[in-house]
This record gives sequence, C-alpha cells and structure tokens, in this order.
Amino acid sequence: MIIEQVVAARLLAWSAIAALVGTRVEPVVIHSSSMYDTIVYRRLYGQRDYNLTGAEGVATVQLELMSWSQEYASARTLADEIRKALDAWSSAADDVEIASVTDCADTWEPDLEMYGCPVNLTIKYQEA
Repeated sequence: MIIEQVVAARLLAWSAIAALVGTRVEPVVIHSSSMYDTIVYRRLYGQRDYNLTGAEGVATVQLELMSWSQEYASARTLADEIRKALDAWSSAADDVEIASVTDCADTWEPDLEMYGCPVNLTIKYQEA
C-alpha cells in the first residue's frame, strides 16, 4: 500500500472535492501548465515503530496536501473540503488511523499566479 495513493483516492471519493478538481490530485509538484484548481500532496516525513525484536510494521507519515487555485477563496474552500473529507474518514476499513489534520500558513506562488492553502495530515497505518 502506498499511503499517499490511499489518501488521494479518499479525497477523490469526496464529492465536493471531485466537483472542484475533477481528477487533479497530483504528487509533489503542480505543473506550470495547470490553470485549474488542483491538490498537490507530498510526504513531509515517515517514521516506523520498532521494539526489541525489530520493526512492528506500523508507520506514521505526515503529508502536506496543498490546494491551489487562481482565486484565494477557491483555494481556501478546497482546503476546507480536504479537512472535511479527512475528518469524516472512517479509517478502520482502510487500516489507517488519522492522528491529526492541521491547517497551515497560506501562500502565493508568483510564477504560477496561484494561491496555495496547505492542510497537513498525520496518519498511522499498518504496512504490508
């Protein structure tokens, strides 16, 4: 399981997000050709739990989910929908535990002329 893909699938399954971005949930970078609302995700860190016998198979990962739009209100609305989708996630079915969902400082990207509103997700999951 690639946890980023599980999270991306969860976001795309949220109808309000799908209505705003279609299928534009991308890893790591926003393409300079994008002129539409987009979510970009990237891993900030990953940590594995260990005991005296070795790895326990549980990972904690923090992801940044950045909503991008040419309009600030649209970027903020998309970030709020990301938070709602993660807050409502019944994660037991996916063998994940949402540890925290945090809003972060908004940004402006002058080269793209787009606003960015980040949501940081800390998630624990059982590795295969």
